[in-house]
Amino acid sequence: MKQLIFRLIAPGVNVYDVMFGRIVDGQFTPLDPEEIPYAAALYIVRSELLGSQGYLRKNCLANLLRDMFSIDLIENVEMYPNFITLTLKDKCDEKPSEEKTA
Repeated sequence: MKQLIFRLIAPGVNVYDVMFGRIVDGQFTPLDPEEIPYAAALYIVRSELLGSQGYLRKNCLANLLRDMFSIDLIENVEMYPNFITLTLKDKCDEKPSEEKTA
């Protein structure tokens, strides 16, 4: 199952370091950031500046969570002192279907 991880860089720094991947044989394996669900990708700034796949401004976290919960993409949320892990549902792999017109 895929995970989005938001790591607090340091107190007073207003961004989270972002990693996207999955657990394989008990180890976190990064995935292509292009596969980040659109609802999350809207808020994540893609950059290798921090040594990871991108960053998220702290003031965007609530909106990201709201949007992902509203379309039922989050399986589980785990909060730790310096990071947050979102475990995504398998449906996050599904491509949005095109609306058919009559």
